[in-house]
Amino acid sequence: AGVAVAAITGFLLAIVLVPALTIGVPYLLSAPASREVDLLAALDRWVRLLTTTIGTGKSIRDAIFATRAQSPQTLRPAIDRLCARLDQRWTTRDALIQFADELDSADSDAVAAALAIASSRGGVGTQATLTGLSDTIQDRLRALREVATERAKPRTVVKQVTTITLVVLVSAVLFNPRFFEPYLTPLGQLIALALAVAYGGCLVVLRRKAVPPPAPRFLRG
Repeated sequence: AGVAVAAITGFLLAIVLVPALTIGVPYLLSAPASREVDLLAALDRWVRLLTTTIGTGKSIRDAIFATRAQSPQTLRPAIDRLCARLDQRWTTRDALIQFADELDSADSDAVAAALAIASSRGGVGTQATLTGLSDTIQDRLRALREVATERAKPRTVVKQVTTITLVVLVSAVLFNPRFFEPYLTPLGQLIALALAVAYGGCLVVLRRKAVPPPAPRFLRG
């Protein structure tokens, strides 16, 4: 497409800019994946499963094995390795700390720490601890989703502005080609390239700001 536009208009930079626009702009304006939200939702589900299972009288170790098959897909590989370490006679504390290291998030640290402390106490008060932890996770998950919704609003506005701008530019090319004649000169093409790079840089910054920095971890193996 870029070659065709360059051949028709004489705007040589179209060879580079058109593919960049058709591939790069949709990517930069799409909603970035939120690992933190996905992981927190998975931890919430797993903690609730553990709470229910421990309520039947199982120990923390037994509850981990019992909920293994029901665990969220996001956590399944890490929980499989956690169970393998417990089978290899790792202490529950060490296995949980390694589990938290694999997930590499402050939220997994909180879950692993709560389970490790409860395990060291022989399971006393575990159900109440996990219930409170689950409530805290729910509150944090709700807050993260609200933040994500607010961060999406500027991206929506930029999408609308970008769409309108592209429609205007395409219309100008079709109905008033002379409008772009200054950009066909070497200097004009350099200016066009600088404008495109500046706009692309703004989109990169916008995308980075859409992803909040992860909370610092407090549990290290």
